[in-house]
Amino acid sequence: MRELITAIVTPMLENCEIDYHSMKRLIEQQIEDKVTGIVILGSTGEGASIKNNEKLQLIEFAVNIVNKRIKLIVGLNYLNTQDYLDFITELNNIKNIDALLVSIPGYVKPTQSGIYQHFKVITEKSKHNIILYDVPSRTIIGITDEVIIKLANSNLIKIKGIKDATGNIDRLDALKSKCPAGFKFYSGDDFTALKFMIRGGDGVISVAGNVVAKKLITMINNIDISGGELVLEQDKSLIPLYKFLFIESNPIPVKWGLYKMGIISFPNLRLPLTELSSSLQQEYSDLFKI
Repeated sequence: MRELITAIVTPMLENCEIDYHSMKRLIEQQIEDKVTGIVILGSTGEGASIKNNEKLQLIEFAVNIVNKRIKLIVGLNYLNTQDYLDFITELNNIKNIDALLVSIPGYVKPTQSGIYQHFKVITEKSKHNIILYDVPSRTIIGITDEVIIKLANSNLIKIKGIKDATGNIDRLDALKSKCPAGFKFYSGDDFTALKFMIRGGDGVISVAGNVVAKKLITMINNIDISGGELVLEQDKSLIPLYKFLFIESNPIPVKWGLYKMGIISFPNLRLPLTELSSSLQQEYSDLFKI
């Protein structure tokens, strides 16, 4: 079964405190749309600008709202490994988290040996499953195929898969042939996600799922029914949306879209992120039928 997992935003009030009312509405909408799961506190969830005490409160809130109805994955993004380990100590006390989506520390540019050790000590510390997150557009350094294969085949049994946000579909064949059965491959690139799944990927962790989950699920389900070529033709209708979602830094555009759809109450973000430029609001308003 191919999965749609939505990397959801963290709604905020006008004063940029977390808007729990909108958060509940967003999660319930995702469940109603029948996504496989959600990621909170990832890049789209502004995890880097939310304090640890706020994160813990938000995670507990999401656990209670989700109530095991779908997968709940928590994103982790810090500048050094020790901060990951300290926060994981807190997360180990929280039940009903299905996995942690763990990135490489940004800015510091570790070696591949350091990247392997980073994931190794995190996995050994965590009571929760781990999904590797390869997103070199944010971390500068990516995870090489060799390190992914080494981690997947190690005795670190909590490592369950990878979110690949490189957009490089060609690496999927080589990785799948050298990773064990059950190791999951998720696309992290909405533009190429359906091609990724047609090629053999297990699903997508999606930004677009915030606003068009139903459409994406229909296309994903149609891969086996209608065939890949027809689904890719259908996917072309969403290209303007995909372009919009990254016209400014994620999650600026998707928050504005959710606000215009009435799913979140405000489009606010924490600095240094700011609301979508007014010229772009006018240019892309037709996407949300306003």
